[in-house]
Amino acid sequence: MKKIYLLLLLAYTALNTSFLAQNALIKAPASPTATTSLLAPNGTSLHTVQRGCFLLTASELTVVGTNTAINSVGFYLNQGTNGPAVTGTIQIYLQNCADVSYLKGNNFATAIGPMSSVYNSTLTIPVIFGTTAISVALPSNFTYTGGGLYVAYDWISTGPFASGAAIFQADNSLGNAGAFSSSTIAPAPNIMSNSSIRPVFQIGYVNSYTNEAQVYGVLGNGRQPLIGGSPYTFSVVLRNNAGVAMTNVVPTLSVSGANSFVTTTTVASIPAGGTIIASFPGYTPTTQGMCTVAVTVPSDQNNLNNTYFTTQSVTCNYLSSSPPIPIVNYSQGVGFPANSGGLLLNIMSVSSTSTLNALRLGIATFNANTGNGVYGVITNSNGVILATTNTIVITGAMFSTYQTFSFAAPVTLAAGTSYYVGLAQPTAVVAYFPLASMPTATNNVPPNIYATSILGGGIIFAATPTLGVFAIESVLNNGISLTVTPLSSTICSGSPVSITASGATTYSWSNGANTSTISVTPNVYSAYTCTGSTIIGTVGACEDIKTSQVFVNLTPTINCSNGAICPVGGSYTLAPSGAATYTYAGGGPIVTPTITSNYTITATSGAGCPSLPKIVTVSVQPNVTVAISGPTIMCDGNNVTLNGTGASTYSWSPGALSGSSVIVAPLVTTTYTLIGSFGSCSNTALQTVSVSPQLTVQAFSTPSTICIGNTATLNAFGQAGAGTTSYSWSTGSTLQAIAVTPTVNTTYTVSGVSNGVCSSFTTVTVLVDPCIGFKPLFGSTAEIKVYPNPNNGSFAITISSITNNSVIVEVVVGIAPVGVAVG
Repeated sequence: MKKIYLLLLLAYTALNTSFLAQNALIKAPASPTATTSLLAPNGTSLHTVQRGCFLLTASELTVVGTNTAINSVGFYLNQGTNGPAVTGTIQIYLQNCADVSYLKGNNFATAIGPMSSVYNSTLTIPVIFGTTAISVALPSNFTYTGGGLYVAYDWISTGPFASGAAIFQADNSLGNAGAFSSSTIAPAPNIMSNSSIRPVFQIGYVNSYTNEAQVYGVLGNGRQPLIGGSPYTFSVVLRNNAGVAMTNVVPTLSVSGANSFVTTTTVASIPAGGTIIASFPGYTPTTQGMCTVAVTVPSDQNNLNNTYFTTQSVTCNYLSSSPPIPIVNYSQGVGFPANSGGLLLNIMSVSSTSTLNALRLGIATFNANTGNGVYGVITNSNGVILATTNTIVITGAMFSTYQTFSFAAPVTLAAGTSYYVGLAQPTAVVAYFPLASMPTATNNVPPNIYATSILGGGIIFAATPTLGVFAIESVLNNGISLTVTPLSSTICSGSPVSITASGATTYSWSNGANTSTISVTPNVYSAYTCTGSTIIGTVGACEDIKTSQVFVNLTPTINCSNGAICPVGGSYTLAPSGAATYTYAGGGPIVTPTITSNYTITATSGAGCPSLPKIVTVSVQPNVTVAISGPTIMCDGNNVTLNGTGASTYSWSPGALSGSSVIVAPLVTTTYTLIGSFGSCSNTALQTVSVSPQLTVQAFSTPSTICIGNTATLNAFGQAGAGTTSYSWSTGSTLQAIAVTPTVNTTYTVSGVSNGVCSSFTTVTVLVDPCIGFKPLFGSTAEIKVYPNPNNGSFAITISSITNNSVIVEVVVGIAPVGVAVG
């Protein structure tokens, strides 16, 4: 659904064409619905080059006759550049077509291929504040053949450029309207972007008509009530599209369907290019139902616009300028910007004194409408508010439906007096669009039918035709004394309320019920509308509508946490929230159970609505016995895990630790305190963790070298202060000192553990010598040789380098004496 921001002080342009002698100018599309600075040459350096191709449909060019010469093309400015004026070269192309939507694609070269170049020269974008048209005269006329018309342009400028872009009038009603491109460097891109917006063009043509009247529109109620029995009058809007004045134009009004009526009126004179409104003689419908209304002018030089059709629903008591179509056909919403409310109005009058009971207002489909309250209003012709209706808070279920707004006291309407009725939109911080409206061809919405005003009323602004047709209906008193009791009531959510209607024959409620009395149990604010119907004389079944509002105070919801206490001397305070006052079954909020118990709380809201009961459980906790398990000694530099048991929550110190298991790494012997809690009960446990110094194990062999078959003693020890140390050798022994008899060089490993927590290890090597024969004696100037070596007991000794001071001693070795030979 399309949304339309509505601003006060809107202007209406009554005429869309102007004529100068035989030359005529047409605005196509007839009236702007948007603005643009991108789709036409805007004079800035960011748009040095621009291209565009757009469609004008046949329905927008009906004033221009078949085989008519087009002699100028231009644009409509809302505002020129802010200086200086910018001149460039523009090439304009035209092509006749039968298209109703843009079908030329987005390739500019392909688009203009079959088109005619009708102008290739300069165009100046002026400095001007306010609306104006800029156009160029074609060097030779282009023949328009009577269908749609493609208009393309190619713009280039070398400056000087404006610092502010020109703003052009535009239209967004076609959907697929054309394509465009722009750039700072020539040429403009050949590939264009598709657009749902198109510029409003001025098309100049040679008006050759001497007899061309157009039925421009028909003024009449979409819903017309039978009550009162007074004649009803239709009016016709005629336009003279000829280049000369027309006289004695005779339009014919034909009503068919539920009612039949034919009449004519005579319009004495319509000036060239002029528009006039003429009234037909009144007719009095007698039967409810749908009617087709046609207004026709005699055959002339252009019969494509000689007849205009509309419809009218003859009802018992509904009055509306809106067409008699379902609300779902209203495809847009009208509303005011953020922080700006106002009135959306429709002018109405009655031919005989009547009473206004209610308004039916169509709610547009927009999520932003949800939660906003709107109401109905009636003003006099000067906008002074005469009465207001109940307020309805919009919900999603109301989207694309009529909602009934009832006046607390019926409003008396004087015959022949103009009033304005409609919807009041209060100010909100976010824009919303509550009133459904329906777009139509701009020239079919006559001036002064729809209007706006400030929220407090007192002034009337004619609404621009681009806002469309408002979904506003008046419900008149038709003699049915329908009453609804109560008109309003206030309940607590979940409580039933009965609403009774009387004064009619049959009843139909908005909730689907068709009995005179309904019982409802809404949980939020709800409005229940009753439509009462009764046969009234010859008019037939007439309806009246009344609404009962039910305001709902919410049932409070109590919030209160469960609790727990210790078995001896414990108490717990119940602390509910969510209501105004509370009642505690069996006493007050402080309870002292000896076993786990339930307590019931009830409450009342500030509006007096009772809550559902809330049950709170207070547990009596068992005694808490807290214990700590884990090592009592640790090796310096390591850590240990302490585990607490017997509670549900735990707090440790030192260290401000929590949890049932904690990891500690004290540097010195430390006592840890555990506080364990279960509910409001707690107990304490202690555990000391001693710190054992690190252990360094050393080992040595006595002797470090042995002969084969001999024995060495290995000793191990730890450093002072390490405490009691146990040892383990790679031989399997656990003694501190062990004896070993290796036959080869052997390395032994010993590990030690002190205080059961610190450990270390080291190695010691025992060297083994075979101890066979004699080794040469070195380190002396004498050389002693024993040979053979080894021997069987007989050997020789040779000594060399004997000095005068040398001494030879008899040596007894082995089994026999040794002889010494001196050489």
